[in-house]
Amino acid sequence: MSQDSRQRLLQSAIEHFAAKGYEGATVRDICETAGLNVNAVKYYFEDKRTLHAAAVTEAHHLAMQDKPFTEIPTTGTPQEKLRQFIHQTMGIVFGGERRDQPHHLLLARELTDPSETTAQFFKTFVKPRFDFLEQTLQALLPKGFPGTERRLLVLSVIGQCMHYRVGAEVDKFMFPTGEYEKLTAERVAEHIYRVTLAAIEGYQTSSQSEIRSKPPI
Repeated sequence: MSQDSRQRLLQSAIEHFAAKGYEGATVRDICETAGLNVNAVKYYFEDKRTLHAAAVTEAHHLAMQDKPFTEIPTTGTPQEKLRQFIHQTMGIVFGGERRDQPHHLLLARELTDPSETTAQFFKTFVKPRFDFLEQTLQALLPKGFPGTERRLLVLSVIGQCMHYRVGAEVDKFMFPTGEYEKLTAERVAEHIYRVTLAAIEGYQTSSQSEIRSKPPI
């Protein structure tokens, strides 16, 4: 069996796992689409679970080729690092690559029900960026600012950025015709940056007791 056969099997697995999920996709269907005998799974990947792990890994790699992670900012003031980070993230979000390709659809499934492979990917590639953003915000927030509140602010920044990826098709209906389409990564990034700075300034004028004592909504 050739490397081409392995790649066909892997691509077929991405398509089937994306469309039907792990439980719904069958080895027989995957092999039939790839034009291979069912024994090909055992030959190349041992079993269905190992094939799924390989398909998810390949999907992550393909997504990073579409829009690879940029380097984490290492120079400048905390404000400059925050601004650069947000602009980099929005550059990825506004990347423009198609989102209906099988590897994107498989990763969308993984976001709602992550496998161990995805969990490891996030620990390796995403967690360092989360940690960087938390450290950057820590330098801007009052001394002794609660760690949980700081991490919530990190999620707020990330959530604002990612909203433009997952909510774009619906958001268009909320704007006057044609207005949403004129938004650029730079304009939205500046908006998120200003909102984040405003939140930080608000925390700086609030006492720590007020921050800790606010009940959950």
